[in-house]
Amino acid sequence: MEYTSNKLSKMSGVSARTLRHYDDIGLLKPMRTASSGYRIYGQHEVDALQQILFYRELGFSLNDIKKMLSSPDFNREQAFLSHLAELHKKRERLDALINNVSKSITAMKGVATMSDKDKFEGFYHLLYEKRYQKVYDAGADYWGHTPSDEELNQALTQWVDIHNLKGKRVIEFFCGEGSAGVILSQLGCVYHGVDIAPSALEKARNSLLDYPTATLEKLNVVTGKVSGMYDAALDVMGFHMLVTDPDRMAYLKNAWSCLKNNAPMFFFREMCDENMHSGFIDTFEQWLAVSNHDYTTPRQLNYKIDGKEVEIQIPCVPGRSVNKASYTRELAEAGFIVDSIIEMPPSYKCGESVSIYVHKP
Repeated sequence: MEYTSNKLSKMSGVSARTLRHYDDIGLLKPMRTASSGYRIYGQHEVDALQQILFYRELGFSLNDIKKMLSSPDFNREQAFLSHLAELHKKRERLDALINNVSKSITAMKGVATMSDKDKFEGFYHLLYEKRYQKVYDAGADYWGHTPSDEELNQALTQWVDIHNLKGKRVIEFFCGEGSAGVILSQLGCVYHGVDIAPSALEKARNSLLDYPTATLEKLNVVTGKVSGMYDAALDVMGFHMLVTDPDRMAYLKNAWSCLKNNAPMFFFREMCDENMHSGFIDTFEQWLAVSNHDYTTPRQLNYKIDGKEVEIQIPCVPGRSVNKASYTRELAEAGFIVDSIIEMPPSYKCGESVSIYVHKP
C-alpha cells in the first residue's frame, strides 16, 4: 500500500514537517515523488519509520538511527527483539516507581502506612540496574566475575566435586551476568539463575546460549517465591547486598525452602568486618546512621577495555558487612547448619570477605 506524506503523517502521528526533515537528512526517503510533487511512501518506508520511532523512544539520536538502519548488517527481526527487551526494562523501572508513588500517596492520605524501607522500593532496583548499564555503556564486557575467573572456577569446581553435583539441579541467587552459571554448566550441573536486574539477566542469557539446560528467571529474592526444589544453591557476593535484617531473613528462608534435605549452599565472597555493628537493623535509615555509608556519591572504578585503562563512575548500592558470629547466627535462625566459614584474601571486588559453606539438615 502507498501513502502520501499527509496520510502517513495522520497514521503515524509524525508531522509532515518532521517527515520532510527526515527526507532532507537522508533518514527516510520517500519511495518516489508523484508528478503532483507529493512524496509517496511504500511498505518499506512505513516499516523504516516504525523502526525510527522505536529508536527515538529509546533515546537514540537521529544520526545514530541513520547509521543503524543503513548498515548492511541491520536485521529487522533482531531489531524488534532488541526493542522488546529494552521496553521490558523500561516498563519494569517505571512499574517500580509507579508502585512507590502510589504507596506514598496512600500513606499521605492516612489510608495506609508506608515503612521507611518501602520509601526506597524501586530506587535500589534502579541503582542496581544502572550500575550494569554504566559499565556496559563504557564498553566493558562484564561488571563482576567473568567465566574465566580463576578463583571462582577453583572454588566452584571443588564444591561441585565434594557434593557430587554433576547432573544435579543448582540454583544461583543474585546470578548477575551468569558467569557462575557458565562454570557450573561446564561442570555438568543443571543450572537455574535468578536476579532482579534486567541488564544482568540479558547478559547472562547471552553467556548461557551454549548450555541448553541452563535457565534464568527475573525474581526479587526477598519478596518473590522460588518455584521447584533444588539439590544445591549458590550465592556469589549477593547476601551482603541486603541491608535490613527482615530482608536478609526473608531471603535466607526463601533459599532454605527451595532446597532438598541435606542440600548444600555456598556463599562465595560475602563482605565481613569483625568490627562492624552487629545489632538489629530494621530500616534503611538505621543502616545509614550506623554505617555512615554514602550511597549518593558515585564510586570510581578502573577497567581495562581493549587494553586501555578506563575510569567509570558507577552508582553505589547498599551493602552490609557483618562479622562471622552474625553470619552464623542469621544462617542458623533460617534453619541452616553452618559447616565452615573461610576468610578470603582481600580483593578489589569486595575487600575483606568470607566464603560460607552451609547445608539444609
